[in-house]
Amino acid sequence: MNRLALVVALLLFHGVAYAFPSAMNVQGVLRNAAGEVVTGTYSVTFSLYASPTSQTALYRKTLTLTLTGGVFNAYLDGIQASLFADNPSVYLGIQVGTDPELPRQPVTAVGYAFYAERAHIADNANQGAATDLNCVACVSGPELESPLNLGGDLNVQGSVNACLGNATGCGVRVSTETGLFDYNNGFSTLQTQGGLVVRNQNNTAFAPLMAGATTVNGTLSLPSLGGLVFDTGWDGKPSLSFPVASELRLHAVGASQASFRIDGGIYIDEGSPLTVTGNAFLATSTGKVGVGTTSPKNLLDVRGTLRLQRDGTADGANILLRDNYPDAWGWKVSAMDRGNGIDLELWGSDGSDNFAKWAAFSNQATSGRPALSVF
Repeated sequence: MNRLALVVALLLFHGVAYAFPSAMNVQGVLRNAAGEVVTGTYSVTFSLYASPTSQTALYRKTLTLTLTGGVFNAYLDGIQASLFADNPSVYLGIQVGTDPELPRQPVTAVGYAFYAERAHIADNANQGAATDLNCVACVSGPELESPLNLGGDLNVQGSVNACLGNATGCGVRVSTETGLFDYNNGFSTLQTQGGLVVRNQNNTAFAPLMAGATTVNGTLSLPSLGGLVFDTGWDGKPSLSFPVASELRLHAVGASQASFRIDGGIYIDEGSPLTVTGNAFLATSTGKVGVGTTSPKNLLDVRGTLRLQRDGTADGANILLRDNYPDAWGWKVSAMDRGNGIDLELWGSDGSDNFAKWAAFSNQATSGRPALSVF
């Protein structure tokens, strides 16, 4: 019999998704050296290799095929899924009878469609949640294009990069200009063992940290407070609290003074004193302070009893009265216990603040009568 020079004119590979072990179909046309199609029965051996020149076949199967017009259709079964999983490139060699093997053809992406051993359950993968994803660098970014919904904790040892995506999805989303961690889209708690840094998508500047409708434009540092809680207080109103007993202090980094501004009202519960260790003053000279009233009529409006106690100095003044011009004379009024009664003393000074007692109104303990003394 003349030796045939056969040509594979067409190769199509089809994965069989539900059959184990894996299988595929090989279709083609065999021609002789003159280019004519052949007809008859032939013994054909199909082999799979890891390279075009490898001498070791990863898979081999011999079939008896009946050809009409050169067309053949071979069903190759018994292919282990690991063959494709363990070899990045696979080549098909075809030998007819005892003729030399034809030039090997690479198995294209069509043939790889069936290589995964667990591919037969992929159609049902969306019917249940995965219980574990335990691998390193086995999932790339493009493979998670849909929102990631987690029923438990997400522990990340590296970085979490939030990219543009579905703004209505569950989880982290980023706008086109600034980064945004959306608390309302499915996260109940965000815990970090290190720091939480919020930057824009170009990593060139800090982006706002949103807590409800509030923007924190500076640095939020809570090294020892155990957290900062935004919730609803006992009165049903928004509340900012610490989970542990602590103080809230304001400190301006790199400046001599800190600023604390309240556009609305400030309320201090009974038994919770407001302590000022430095100087306290109003931001403007027209501001009014009310004690016992929410509608002060003057700069200082006190409704009720105002108690002033002597400061312990030699002149013992409680109230200082002075005109509003430089080096003006001043008057101090003080209540003083002199041992023989309670004196209401009037002290005067020049602009140098050297005070001297000018007069005293006394309730004499011996006579029980009031007395006026001028000095």
